[in-house]
Amino acid sequence: MEKFDLLGKKLDGSVLIIGYDEESSFSRTFKNNKRITDVYLLNNTSETLFGKNSKRKKASNNINPKRKRISITKLAKELKKINIDYLVCKFDTIKPFFRSFIKNSILVGKKKVYLFLDNDDMDPKEIELRYKRFGLNVNVTNHKNEYLYEIEINNYKYPFIKGLLYNIRDLGYDLVEYIANILIG
Repeated sequence: MEKFDLLGKKLDGSVLIIGYDEESSFSRTFKNNKRITDVYLLNNTSETLFGKNSKRKKASNNINPKRKRISITKLAKELKKINIDYLVCKFDTIKPFFRSFIKNSILVGKKKVYLFLDNDDMDPKEIELRYKRFGLNVNVTNHKNEYLYEIEINNYKYPFIKGLLYNIRDLGYDLVEYIANILIG
């Protein structure tokens, strides 16, 4: 993870961090970067906490600095008024919501999505395939069985009909995988 801590030093703009605590060294790296205007944290899994960086209250006064509950599945609906440049996510946190997260990450993010995978629960090629089928550029970095996916969004317009068909395909894929796990286990 030390190699990926450099990521927090090179970003600028507003960042949404999903799956990392406020006390983690990874989150502190983002907060200490002066080029980052706002840092938003989503913690836990289904019902999550949303808070703004207390050091930079003047950067965006239109957001209530109090904590608010947001569901990851409705991320785009809740954050549509906020311009998020970068999304930084821990895959273990968003794994149960990954089908809806693909759509939400494309709709919410303006520049890039960084996705961290640190175990072998899901095939790394499958994650790459699910973003590449929308025509997005995906760069994968592997470091000691940890993967960093860098997905370039650059104000991409989400195709809703195509996205619906891919969501149905993903549901079938997940259903077959679930049945196979029951039969094998």
